[in-house]
Amino acid sequence: MVKADTLKTEHREPEDAEDYAVRLERATRGLLAVNVMALEHFEKRIGLSSLRALQSLGRIGPCLVSELAQDLQVAVSTASRLADRLAEAGLISRGSPRRTGVPPGWR
Repeated sequence: MVKADTLKTEHREPEDAEDYAVRLERATRGLLAVNVMALEHFEKRIGLSSLRALQSLGRIGPCLVSELAQDLQVAVSTASRLADRLAEAGLISRGSPRRTGVPPGWR
């Protein structure tokens, strides 16, 4: 479980590199914990790249595969394969003209 204090943003004066590295590591661990919890939430296990695609779709909403690819900064073919995997897992729906979106209730 992620402690609430790891998610707070702190505004401080410039700091030394060691203090910054410690804070960066703490934030990274918090993000990893959130991703692990999200992965455990789904019955069907999905990889981190699929989770990233699902998060992107949750943020931008239904879109063309090319728009998903642009948001993820990957090739269209890669985004299409990710969308296929998510659709096969029942996590998204794909429609014509290959619009990809998160089903209602998944946001």
